[in-house]
Amino acid sequence: MENYYNKIISLIRNAKEAGIRYGDYNDLRYLIAKGFDPKEYARLDSRFERRKILNSFLPEQFFNNPQNAKGDIVLGENPEGTNRYSSKYAPYHLLAVGATGSGKTVFLIFLLMQYLLIAKGIWLFDFIKRELRGFKRLAEKAGKEVIVCRHENLRINILDPQELDPSLYINICSEFITLSLLLPPVAKLILKICITDLYRRCGVLNNSKAAPVLSELIEEVQNFDGNNAAKEAILIRLRALLINQPQIFGVRKGFKISELARKYIVWEFDGLETQYQNLFASYLLSFLFAYRTAFPSKDLIITAFDEAGRIYSRKAEIANEGPSYISTMTSVVRGMNISIKALTQSCYDLSNSIIANSGIKALFRVGTVNDYETFGKAIGLNSKQIQYCKTNLDTGDNILKMGFDYLEPFENKCPYVRIPDNVTDAEVNDSVQELLSTVKNTTPTPSVAETNKDSNVTESESDESILLDQVKNNPFVTSATEHYKAAGLSTKRGVAAKQALIAANLVKEIALESGKRGAAKAFLEIVQSKASGRNGGSLHNYLRDKANKWYQINSCKTESEKTINVNSQSRFVDLAINWPGGRTEALEIETEYTPRAIENIRKNIEAGFQTVSVLTPNNKVRQAILNNLPEDIKERHMDKVQFLSISFFD
Repeated sequence: MENYYNKIISLIRNAKEAGIRYGDYNDLRYLIAKGFDPKEYARLDSRFERRKILNSFLPEQFFNNPQNAKGDIVLGENPEGTNRYSSKYAPYHLLAVGATGSGKTVFLIFLLMQYLLIAKGIWLFDFIKRELRGFKRLAEKAGKEVIVCRHENLRINILDPQELDPSLYINICSEFITLSLLLPPVAKLILKICITDLYRRCGVLNNSKAAPVLSELIEEVQNFDGNNAAKEAILIRLRALLINQPQIFGVRKGFKISELARKYIVWEFDGLETQYQNLFASYLLSFLFAYRTAFPSKDLIITAFDEAGRIYSRKAEIANEGPSYISTMTSVVRGMNISIKALTQSCYDLSNSIIANSGIKALFRVGTVNDYETFGKAIGLNSKQIQYCKTNLDTGDNILKMGFDYLEPFENKCPYVRIPDNVTDAEVNDSVQELLSTVKNTTPTPSVAETNKDSNVTESESDESILLDQVKNNPFVTSATEHYKAAGLSTKRGVAAKQALIAANLVKEIALESGKRGAAKAFLEIVQSKASGRNGGSLHNYLRDKANKWYQINSCKTESEKTINVNSQSRFVDLAINWPGGRTEALEIETEYTPRAIENIRKNIEAGFQTVSVLTPNNKVRQAILNNLPEDIKERHMDKVQFLSISFFD
């Protein structure tokens, strides 16, 4: 027995050489407790011997480490130094595969703390643990405010396309409902038909914002004639959804995705059934992807979630007879500055889209040999390197493979970050009030048709209220006639309501030229208060955005509201343009003539811009500015000044 004791002591003293791992110490303790039973010792000893034999076939250095790694995003450390990369690669997706307790979450939080400094929005999905709310406490130390939104505080209308094209949103909406609620494939077609009919009756297809709500969709499906089995499946799930979560779907106007995309939010979905968790996550991601596609931006958004298989499920794609909208968009959204950080315990049911489109892949300690083999090959490991991973990855250890800069897989050890667990429910409730305050109604708002039936309001008062809301909610509609149609008003009633709003100084009408058929249009704009500052009116922003897109298409670099220094004073330019050849141009938007228009021209000349452009909505404004130009500008600088109409950008 003494020989066994001496050998155990030798193994412990030479643990590294003997290949003892953390999990082996339980076996050592068991062996000691059993009184050094020869059979137990033989079992343990043979395992060490086998491990040493397997490792003997591997080279001493299994991975080359990045040399002279540069960049401002730190990944961790390798045996020779720090692993890092440049934040210009931040939009690249990341996929991490690892078992529970392997260090995935700590790795994610470590990265997100750095992304806080460069991302305009971060969405972090927590499906089970309520652990990720600790990100709020960490972010506070960096001076950032994080909202923690539990599922019961969601306020959404899944049928409201918001600013999206309604005809496009019909396909997206019907798909994520079908996949998330595990409906049969034919349900997607039934939902598309029913949602289209609802949109047509409510006027949503004409850009009205009086979208139907979930209860109205249930009624529409109930009246659908055909395929009773699929219809019943839809009704059962939608009714259960509405009954279980009435406060979530009890609004006609919910959270605006355009606002959520500019915030740091932890979405807590624990306590919900899996299918409802998947529905909410799919809704938010699908809408975000579609919104950024329709309205491109340079602002970086990070979407991070554990259990990636919920969203990127191979089985769900097979049932859907093709890739889902989210899977399809995964290969596209990186170019739109949306970065996906996906974590999963296994790649068993993981769809190929997230694997193929991840610019950074991380292999942590996993639970099955198949995961080592499958994901190891996906990141370019050979058989010897895979064998090394099976026996040598501890908590926090991972093998990284990047699709940029250093292209070989390399070892990485993530620093330990303690995630605080002292964020209380009261703090969570306080943080979400900012979002809830944007939702005015807690019950469904009546549709346009229902509003007109209100016996307590006269028809003319109702028309003015409806048209005013339509203009407020749709500031970039370029035709008064389109506003009338969207609000459900006839031309006669629409004109009367418009004139009443203009007389009350609530709305102003500006003639808008166009290079397209239809001649001039009447642009309706809410009258702004003097306290609105530099945030121009809706027409000003519409013209600037239209011009900005045109310059970018022509390979120009642009900057809105650029600060310049003129005579030791800070001034602003509506749009500063740098042409590919180096020529500089200043574009000022003038929706009406004021003396300030002349000041803007002079300031840009003095700032040294080679070209000073003035964009106006119509010829009347252009002529007024031209007629009031000072003689010194006419005589000395007219070769730099040009007047543009909106038709130039059509």
